[in-house]
Amino acid sequence: MTSKSGELNSKVEVLRNAFLERQKDTENELTQLITQLSPNKNKVENNSFLERLIFLLHKLKGTSGTFGFSALSALAKNMEKQTLVLLNDEEQLSQYDIESLSQFLKLIFDENNVSDKSQATVDPLWRVPQTLQAPQSDTSRKIILVDSDVELVRLLEIQLNHFGFELVSLDDHRHLEKAVKFAKPAAVVMDVVFSGEDDAGVNLVKELRDRGVLTCPLFFISIRDDLQARLSAIRAGCDGYLSKPINISNLVEVISNLLQRNSSENYRVLIVDDDIEEAKMNALLCNENGIETMIVTNPLEAMARIRELNPDVILMDIKMPGCSGFELASVIRQHLQYTQIPIIFLMASDMEDDWLRAMQSGGDEYLTKNISHKELVSSILARATRSRQLSNMIKKLSMSETRFRSVSASARDAMITSDSQNRIVTWNTGAQRQFGYMEAEIQGNDLACLFTESEVQYFQGDFEFIEMQGIHKNGQTFPVEVSKAIWQVDNAFFSTFIIRDMAKRKQYEKSINDARQLAEKANLAKSNFLAAMSHELRTPLHAILGFGQMLIRNAQEPLSKLQNKCVSHITNSGQHLLGLIDDVLDLAKIESGKVDLLFEDVAIQRLLDECIELAQPIAERYKVSIESQGEHSNELLIYADSGRTKQVILNLLSNAAKYNQEGGKINIRCEVLMDGNLRICVEDSGIGIAEDKWPDLFKPFSRLGAETSEIEGTGIGLSVTKNLVEMMNGKIGFSSVQGQGSCFWVDMPMPLHLEKEVKPNEPIEVIAESPFKELPEISGTLLYIEDNPTNLTLMTMLIQKIKGLNFISAATAEEGIALVKKQRPDIVIMDLNLPGMNGFEALEVLKQPDTCGIPIVALSADARDNNIEKGLNAGFKAYLTKPIDIYEVADVIKDILKNN
Repeated sequence: MTSKSGELNSKVEVLRNAFLERQKDTENELTQLITQLSPNKNKVENNSFLERLIFLLHKLKGTSGTFGFSALSALAKNMEKQTLVLLNDEEQLSQYDIESLSQFLKLIFDENNVSDKSQATVDPLWRVPQTLQAPQSDTSRKIILVDSDVELVRLLEIQLNHFGFELVSLDDHRHLEKAVKFAKPAAVVMDVVFSGEDDAGVNLVKELRDRGVLTCPLFFISIRDDLQARLSAIRAGCDGYLSKPINISNLVEVISNLLQRNSSENYRVLIVDDDIEEAKMNALLCNENGIETMIVTNPLEAMARIRELNPDVILMDIKMPGCSGFELASVIRQHLQYTQIPIIFLMASDMEDDWLRAMQSGGDEYLTKNISHKELVSSILARATRSRQLSNMIKKLSMSETRFRSVSASARDAMITSDSQNRIVTWNTGAQRQFGYMEAEIQGNDLACLFTESEVQYFQGDFEFIEMQGIHKNGQTFPVEVSKAIWQVDNAFFSTFIIRDMAKRKQYEKSINDARQLAEKANLAKSNFLAAMSHELRTPLHAILGFGQMLIRNAQEPLSKLQNKCVSHITNSGQHLLGLIDDVLDLAKIESGKVDLLFEDVAIQRLLDECIELAQPIAERYKVSIESQGEHSNELLIYADSGRTKQVILNLLSNAAKYNQEGGKINIRCEVLMDGNLRICVEDSGIGIAEDKWPDLFKPFSRLGAETSEIEGTGIGLSVTKNLVEMMNGKIGFSSVQGQGSCFWVDMPMPLHLEKEVKPNEPIEVIAESPFKELPEISGTLLYIEDNPTNLTLMTMLIQKIKGLNFISAATAEEGIALVKKQRPDIVIMDLNLPGMNGFEALEVLKQPDTCGIPIVALSADARDNNIEKGLNAGFKAYLTKPIDIYEVADVIKDILKNN
């Protein structure tokens, strides 16, 4: 016998002697109870003595069995049965019955005398296996992970390191034995399948377990989740099994539980027994296995001690004064927080009725007091282990619920749960704020009471972000945004609603909408102002430029050098003002987002050649040359709006000419960038830009000091150019050295495909005309409808220079319509802004059958694209804008009469 067992038996001997010493009092009381029985007493009096006799015999039976006095326990059991029969017998107690009890009592006395001289009968090998012993702390954090999936191993290694585990990874399971001997891990995590063999991991573990090499906790991870795989893992001695894909939280929890055996804290057992020696004996057995105990001899104090100890198991006697074990168990089970604590009943009898009552009152196990010590402690530890696991699970659920409730309580939105009948189950603080109801007064109500009746249709199925109308407790409605999710617990379905008050957002949206409408009105007012400004400025410019052209191009009456110089200044200034008007209108269209772009594949060679040809007149004017470096492949394309790209390049070429030096050069080149864009560079040898002026370069109306020079410009061109480039998904930038020149570049996206065939260059029509070019000869009659005398005089002078063209005029639309019907002119040019009937209204009249064949040309100072489009759609054959170019007017008249 080991010293540990000897120490245990010494303690048991002390308790045994105390029990035997107490038996003298028990014997005296039993003797006194039997002597008080009499055939002459009525049944009620005798039954009171018999009941007390049964109670004492029951206690003697259980306690003597606990201390190993099996013969004494058997005698007490037989006498208890005999006494119980007499108690339940309806016949009066006889003298023979009393003598029978006396004979039983004498046998008990004799056995007590024998027991007093005997040794305690205690199994020296009563201790339970290590796997059932109380938890011990384990501070090791080293884990061996065996898996052939290298990426998974690397991922788990990173994740487990975050949780403080030291990982030893293996991709070959055959190296596990060496790794275990070398690393001495706290646990092993291992795959089941290796190298095409479904059970390779299981077979290896079983072999190492059998040989005693692998003794630490182990659990498997596997893509297999079938019953056969799990059974094989259990038979191999695993402690856990997780199926892939692995959830890191579950993995960490399982490993932690394996390493710590759920907790380093000892199990706790509450022993409720009025027999102090028996209670101490059971406590001693528990303590020897590291289980903390607390003894309660008065069952009425049990609830207070349960709250104090929070036990993992309750070990309870049945027969106790003041309160039976069955009654106490029923009371314990009435408290929800104690429903998971296992209750083990210790009974002196094994009667079926008692077993049923034990289960009905909430007991988990029914043990007789003469059970072996090993079985008793094993049962307690098994129940304690499951109780601790369940307690930890409940604690986790409670923490999860607490987190959810804290989030729910602090959320500004309403979070409401309803059951399958749409009855409200949970109600957070946000819901109380929104709807005005306290949780107690709204729970159980139909969810439909929170919304307008027309919205109830949305309660079917999941949905996200449906706008509805909520109803406050005070009856007021307010807009809400609702999302719904349905979830299931067992066979019960629930719905969670997240409801957001949209009143403030709606108010905010209304403010934004009002601001947008105000901005649109302001933008419309600006557009109207610009249109009016354009019209009012173009009208006098029409006369200035028109008469200037007539003077310069009058071959019959040539001007003197001084006169020609003065008239040139007048026309140049007029053109500058016209350019300013056009740039302002362009900028306004860009700012309002009303620029229409037509994206297509554009051949860059052809576009640049056109731009160079069109920029030649201004280059010649400023005495600079334009050079194109390198030949551009026919396959070199950009994806952009051709017309707007041409406007961008022409503006850069124009600036390069104006801000150059006399005799300077302009170089234009292209290069393909790595990011898939094509860079177009326009480089000049001009005056350059001072570095302190760079931040203002692309700002509208900023000319960087050039306004004091003779160089023409509006200060808007680069701003318009930048906006156009960016609208076509491009970029613009520059570099400059003062006194040496500047280089402006534009990056435009290239199309994804380059297979498009580009047609060879077509000849570019030169727009620069000789000042004394003869106007074409045109035969026919032209009616001009115009209320402005100056404009009428200018058109008269123009038509007089066209040989063969007759001219008639009218000041109003009404007069013009009459002349059309009377004289049947070949063509009509009509101003749109006329007193009385305007040009559009007059056009509708002239569309009648008798005059519909006569072409009508619109003339207006409104040069906006949408107005030009409106005019052409209305039926005008052409749309001329003021100020006019005399050659453009002549060409339009000639083309229309030729094709009519």
